[in-house]
Amino acid sequence: MLEICFDYTVYAQIKAMYSAQNSDMVEIAVCPDNLSIGALVPFTPQNRFNELVVHGIEVPDDFIKNYQRFFEMLNDVKKIRIWISNSPHELLGLYFISDFVYPQIQELCVCSMSYLPQRYNENCLSCLPNKDWQDLITYSKNILIENYSGLWQQMLKENTKLRIYLNRKIVSVSVNYFDKEIIAIAENLTTDDLYTIAGTALGSYIQRENVMFTIYFFIYRVEKLLHIN
Repeated sequence: MLEICFDYTVYAQIKAMYSAQNSDMVEIAVCPDNLSIGALVPFTPQNRFNELVVHGIEVPDDFIKNYQRFFEMLNDVKKIRIWISNSPHELLGLYFISDFVYPQIQELCVCSMSYLPQRYNENCLSCLPNKDWQDLITYSKNILIENYSGLWQQMLKENTKLRIYLNRKIVSVSVNYFDKEIIAIAENLTTDDLYTIAGTALGSYIQRENVMFTIYFFIYRVEKLLHIN
């Protein structure tokens, strides 16, 4: 089984969990992309690299190579378990992976914070207490992926520059979706520090939707709107 997650903190947690069980024979893949940011079409590693960079996201030099390797792992896989929260880049990763492997694979296993009986102030896998990681497996679900493949096709058709978690679902929105809120925050604060403004705007969104999102996008929008360097 291929274990798939969306950041290296979660990768380390999964690795540690298996090591504690004296099980080192585990294959873990980290999806290299943040699919909430930038246009999706044409969907190629090079275009995704360009879209992330132009929207202020820090991208490693080996991004394209890692993406190609990720595709190879998906092509060879027979069973998949995905580790997610409600953060948009992780849910979108579920949609994308479902579409990539369907119909060769009909279902996959999902370990989601949404399935846990307890609720957390931060819906964030990397913030999950160590003692609760085994619960992600205990409460995991095998899901049919045809519908998730369809959701990814919808995202490709809409092909906006931004996708966010809003009212318990992923929606495509304009790249300027947060701009009015950013401007209002900037006017109310007594500082022109872009990191303070961006962090406040991000914090407001996180509090409303209880999801994580990259601060780099908010920094990009603050710089663009307020011409702060």
